[in-house]
Amino acid sequence: MNSSLYQCRVLHHRLHPKEHRFGNRMLFFRLDLDELGVLDQQLRLFSRNHRNLYSLRDADYSPPEETDALPEPPLKEKIARRLRDAGYSTDGLRVELITLPRIGGYWFNPVSFYFCRGPENRPICALAEVTNTFREVKTFLIPPESPGSERFTLRVPKQFYVSPFSELDLDFEFAFRSPGRELVIRIDEYAGSRLMLHSLVVGREQPLSDRSLLWFAIRFPFLSLQVMAAIHWQALKLYLKKIPHHKKAANPHLQTGLRRPHASLRQPTNPSPASTRSP
Repeated sequence: MNSSLYQCRVLHHRLHPKEHRFGNRMLFFRLDLDELGVLDQQLRLFSRNHRNLYSLRDADYSPPEETDALPEPPLKEKIARRLRDAGYSTDGLRVELITLPRIGGYWFNPVSFYFCRGPENRPICALAEVTNTFREVKTFLIPPESPGSERFTLRVPKQFYVSPFSELDLDFEFAFRSPGRELVIRIDEYAGSRLMLHSLVVGREQPLSDRSLLWFAIRFPFLSLQVMAAIHWQALKLYLKKIPHHKKAANPHLQTGLRRPHASLRQPTNPSPASTRSP
């Protein structure tokens, strides 16, 4: 099988307006979407669309634009529709998903990556699906550096409320290679030419088996909850450092392209046309 695991080290280094740095260890799944049915049958500790120690639910990913949409199709079909809407051919499509699935039924996953390939296993593009603590989702389509390249880079306006301590009018810069024996992903935030926040994920591939899943359940107990707790703990530290704080409901015009938008964005507001950047 192509599916596997990555034991990773995650680094976040904020440089402005005050320096703040922290790291933690993570587990990511590398899932070939064509293998989900086989994994569901062969693994006792992993299920698809059913509760288990680890479980992947299609509805957690790539949500529809409308919450009252008809029952969602399988995840691979949702990704194929995204690609067709963007003008890509989906003939011979193969998709690998890098993600943190549900653990004990609880789901929170800050970012997932889809690596999309076509005929002859040729890279088509990658998708970065970013989720904030309000469960809003924004997807960024990232092309290869050159046709058929295994390296993907993109700099794009963020316009997404990821952290209350980051302005909305920053740029995301993505840079990574297709997953292999090692996983290396960089996501930076820029204000013009100034690097504001550097984030790096580095991991080494591990086999996907019940034995390894049990070991990682012991090594990283309640990992999804740990991630959510770490986010709020670091937010408290930033608050105590008196780093400027931005409210979720402010400047909804700078929160665009979202799936599952929070109710605060649908309330009447009087956004200022001025930049949200702190003086």
